[in-house]
Amino acid sequence: MALTQKALQDLLGQGFDKFYTKHEDHWRNKARSAHQYASSNLPPGQKSRVDDVAQVLLPILEVDEELRGFLQERKLTQKYWVRYFCDYILDKVWSQLASLVGKKGGG
Repeated sequence: MALTQKALQDLLGQGFDKFYTKHEDHWRNKARSAHQYASSNLPPGQKSRVDDVAQVLLPILEVDEELRGFLQERKLTQKYWVRYFCDYILDKVWSQLASLVGKKGGG
């Protein structure tokens, strides 16, 4: 599911934008790995879409120590925060991930 304006506003209200920026390389690497995995497991010639990558990235984020610490610190116990943040990460890096596929000649 793509990032909605409501989810974005909720994330910004809790400081997720600053948290993302503080650990930007970490999140970018997680997204890149998820994208590579999703892309490599699709039929030849098919391109991964945002939700394909999100399905790989989400369980990775659910156990990520940085994110878990941030959520605990702010007492954000609802499960939707991880999904919102997953969508936020992919929204930030998707154009870079999509261009990687073209450079490698893969799908």
